Amino acid sequence: GQSGGMAVALGAALRMRGFAATYIVSTGNEAALGIEEVIEDAIEHKESPVIAVFAEQIRKPDMFRNLAWRARAAKKPIVLLHPGASARARDAAATHTGARPTDHAAMREMARQEAVILVDSFDEWIDVTTLLCHYPAPPKAGLAVITNSGAFRGMTYDWCERLEVPLAT
Repeated sequence: GQSGGMAVALGAALRMRGFAATYIVSTGNEAALGIEEVIEDAIEHKESPVIAVFAEQIRKPDMFRNLAWRARAAKKPIVLLHPGASARARDAAATHTGARPTDHAAMREMARQEAVILVDSFDEWIDVTTLLCHYPAPPKAGLAVITNSGAFRGMTYDWCERLEVPLAT
């Protein structure tokens, strides 16, 4: 993560759910080491089933795209929490790490094209990372939605469509 606080919070949340992070790295202002180099190392690390990333800026987009492709080939999903949709969040990133946050719309499109799982909140980051630790790939027949609530079923269908998750028929 480009934030030590977020990286530590992710590790603590995973531990509370019974998972131990293989390793946690904070790249901070990235004066010496960037998020892309850490992702590259995580792809090669056999004990890391999921790569959870907090990034205020993707400094090397071409390298990131290549790494996303390599992660897919290695069957290691990348879960990305990327603030900066609002002007205030972009300003906060600039004062926090000196990052010039990536254009949020462009970053979302890049994530979609590269099958990076983009999440919008800390809780979603934890939930998706935890889920992928349990189930790194959806079952071959697709997921099924089982609930006693039509409202929750509808919300789940929306969520699945937004994330392009195939559902069993």
